[in-house]
Amino acid sequence: QRYTFCPPGATFSDRCLQWVHAMESEGIGRQTMQRCFAFLSSCMAHAVRLSLIASNPCTSVQRPRVQQKEIVPFTEAEVRAILKDRKDNRLYALFILAFSTGLRQGEMFGIRIEDIDIKNKLIRIVRSSSEATGQHLKETKTSAGKRTVPLTKSCLGAIKDRIEAIKKEKCADLGFLFTSEERF
Repeated sequence: QRYTFCPPGATFSDRCLQWVHAMESEGIGRQTMQRCFAFLSSCMAHAVRLSLIASNPCTSVQRPRVQQKEIVPFTEAEVRAILKDRKDNRLYALFILAFSTGLRQGEMFGIRIEDIDIKNKLIRIVRSSSEATGQHLKETKTSAGKRTVPLTKSCLGAIKDRIEAIKKEKCADLGFLFTSEERF
C-alpha cells in the first residue's frame, strides 16, 4: 500500500518509477530493487504475450542500477595476522585455502576429500554448496567453474592436517573436507 499513491492521470510507467523511488527512499538495497523490477517487468511482458496489455510499461522506466563495490583485498600482514589467530581453529585449512586460492565459500564447502590430489598438489572444483538453499550441493554454475587449482605447500600441509582431523570427527563418513559443527 505504501507504493500505491500516484497523482491522478499518472500512467503505469509513472507508477513504476514512483515505486522505484519509494524503494530507494526506504533504503532497500539496489540488488533487491533490481530483482523486484526485473520480476515486475517479466510479469508485464507475460501480460503483453497474453494480450492483456498492449505494451510493457516497465520498458520506459530506467532499471535500478547495482553499484559495484570496490574490492579491497587484505594486505599480506593482515592475512598473516588472521591465519596466526586461527592456527588452532578446526577450520584453519579453510582460511589458508581461501587466502591462497581465492576460492568462493560455496566452492570450498563443496570440496570432498576425493577432489584432492595430494601427490600433484591439486584440488578439483566440481561442485558448490549453499546454505541459502539448505546446504544442497550443486554443480558449478558454468563449465568454466569446473577447474583444477594448484595448492601451495602450506595449504597442502593444512589440508593434510584437516584430513587427519576429519578421521577423528563424527562427520568422517560424509567425505567433505569442511563441515559445520551443526552437521554432526
